[in-house]
Amino acid sequence: MDYFEQRTRQLLTADDTQKGTDNMALTLSVFQFAEQNHRFFKTLLGKQSNGMFNKIIYEFMLLHAREHLKLLASRGAVDSFQSEIVAHYFVSAFTGILVWWVTNDMPCSTDEINERFKELAMPAIRSVVG
Repeated sequence: MDYFEQRTRQLLTADDTQKGTDNMALTLSVFQFAEQNHRFFKTLLGKQSNGMFNKIIYEFMLLHAREHLKLLASRGAVDSFQSEIVAHYFVSAFTGILVWWVTNDMPCSTDEINERFKELAMPAIRSVVG
């Protein structure tokens, strides 16, 4: 929880050059944290967990994504309805990939899984928010 809150504060105080990459830095950090704590994450995200930890990750990632998109919306780039849809899309895609990656014993590196995630998610997000 502290980690996600710290990342959100960093986003709010970042300058414009940092804001464009902050969500991807966050996803890489989460993948790295999951890798360092693989057994823990596999237990919490696996079939026996009933999805309870997935919801915690989802909610904190959603908070972070919303903060990022609020900054874009304040510049007129995206309205609140679009912002909410984009935030849920981003977090749903990330959570789905994280769960797959962890439960399949991390078949690729953190850099590679984060890069594949960016390749899939960012074009769609950019098409909405620019």
